[in-house]
Amino acid sequence: MTFENYRLKSNTNATDEDLVKALRVVVGRMLPDTNFDNWVKSIEDQSVEDKGIKYELKIGNDIVHAFLRNGRSIYLETDWEFYLNKKKISAYDLREHLESTLMSEIEVFLKYAFSFDFYSGYIDDPRRYREVEANNAAIKDMFNKLSSGDKKKAVKALVKKFDKDQVEGYFKV
Repeated sequence: MTFENYRLKSNTNATDEDLVKALRVVVGRMLPDTNFDNWVKSIEDQSVEDKGIKYELKIGNDIVHAFLRNGRSIYLETDWEFYLNKKKISAYDLREHLESTLMSEIEVFLKYAFSFDFYSGYIDDPRRYREVEANNAAIKDMFNKLSSGDKKKAVKALVKKFDKDQVEGYFKV
């Protein structure tokens, strides 16, 4: 393994607290909800001065290593390189893995369901319309894969945030 792409502590103005805070933000975006401490059992600084900044996170039954890459920022997913159980993994694939192992199907659905756009028919920009319709279709597919009991729970949760008629019009139990 080469370490030339990893930032050294001596080459950053960030303190250890800043680095942990940034890592909490980045990994927090990948977790099922915003309560970081519910999911991450521990964070351990394993940095070695001549090899770069490295943290070990224990999330569920998995061990995630995060290396800070060379660059300007510390708060973006692209600023970090992740290894899941010693295998390199992209931030997107890590998010997918964490969702599939830590969340039930209804939790995954509810995570994305609140981005459903009931007014997509009023969008004038064709490109934006296609994006929103694709998002809505993916959410509907997730809903259709739920069990009937989970569908009822999902509709109940959506009705708390959206208009009941709209929810029941798109999400039939």
